[in-house]
Amino acid sequence: MYVSLYNALRFANWVQNVQPTGLQTASTTENGAYDISLGDNVVRKSGALVWLPNEDEWYKAAYYSPSGTYYDYATASNTPPNNNPPSNDTGNSANFYNVVHAVREPYYCTNVGAYSGS
Repeated sequence: MYVSLYNALRFANWVQNVQPTGLQTASTTENGAYDISLGDNVVRKSGALVWLPNEDEWYKAAYYSPSGTYYDYATASNTPPNNNPPSNDTGNSANFYNVVHAVREPYYCTNVGAYSGS
């Protein structure tokens, strides 16, 4: 949470550069999968092994079915999900805002895999 786009790109560069340890330089995070020096014109380099998905890739990862169709919801369902907490996962649950969050303050976050039935 609260990570800027450029910091996420820098992290991808760091991983692309085999997660170097020790003294970090501009070559560690400013160049790799992305050339950060391009400012607003940053694009993924061909041959990148680690990257942030673009909008089309994100939608496919979230909504695509292996059967070749797209679901209406990112819970692999065409039925609207509920926002039950993970302990009450119905198999079509997710942590999102619907009058209240499924998980309360301070962060409104769940751990990866918390909705094991969904």
